[in-house]
Amino acid sequence: MSIYYTGRSVDATRNQVRLQEQGQITDRFARAVEQLGSDQVNVRLGGIYSLERLMHDSPQDRSTIAQVLCGFVRERAKNRRPPFGHESAAEWPRPDQGNRATWPKPATDVQAAVTVLGRRPLPDTRAKEPLDLSDTDLSSADLSRGNFAFANFQRSSLVGATFLHANLTGSIFYSTDLAQSNISAAKAVGAKFTDCRLDDAWLNETDLTQAALWVHADGANSRGADLTGASLNGASLMGAEFKDTNLLRVDLVGADLRKVKLADARNFAPLACMNIDGETTLPAGITRPPRCEPL
Repeated sequence: MSIYYTGRSVDATRNQVRLQEQGQITDRFARAVEQLGSDQVNVRLGGIYSLERLMHDSPQDRSTIAQVLCGFVRERAKNRRPPFGHESAAEWPRPDQGNRATWPKPATDVQAAVTVLGRRPLPDTRAKEPLDLSDTDLSSADLSRGNFAFANFQRSSLVGATFLHANLTGSIFYSTDLAQSNISAAKAVGAKFTDCRLDDAWLNETDLTQAALWVHADGANSRGADLTGASLNGASLMGAEFKDTNLLRVDLVGADLRKVKLADARNFAPLACMNIDGETTLPAGITRPPRCEPL
């Protein structure tokens, strides 16, 4: 009988400890969120890093914390420019060609929040609630080595942003301005670059397997982009224009090149057979290869 009561006592103690720990987590979360609303940047930074610590200490709250930080970035870094492809987007100033230092960097707290989101302790698989960073201005932001798998960047400005070695698997870049961005060595398998701009972007050694690069009919293209060594194996490139784009050592095996404009691309090497159609244009002097079957 004494063993029974001893067991009950141990269980009750454990439950009490769990309740106390949960109460502490709740208090820490409330204080951190309150800090995010401060008018002092150092206080906001303290809240951001407190939430990062909570993501490690309370795995069940990681998704909620990530949503809070995404909301913070969307509020603090709203994209006030029209989405790329919008008729008035051309009225906005653009960075000097070839100079990636002409676009203002994000505020310190915004950069900190994005960095924390990129290193959150999550596996490289689709989360139940992917990061929502849509309609944000993260121009010149550093997202290097971050885990942004299946993140939503649609209608955002990422001019001059850096994604070196980032995980962009399944990410969405719809109507996104990626001019002069550096996406080199990133993992962008299945990513959707739809109606986006890639002028002067770097995608050296980027894995774009099964990705989609569907450009805007009114001029969005990959003008001047450097795709040296990029893997576009099985990618959907239908309608893309590669004007003055470096395609050195690009893997285009199985890529859909129908209606693609390759006439002004540099270092383009045709495959033995390619997924092309009558509207695919090739550089001068390139013999038109047979079309692969099936698509």
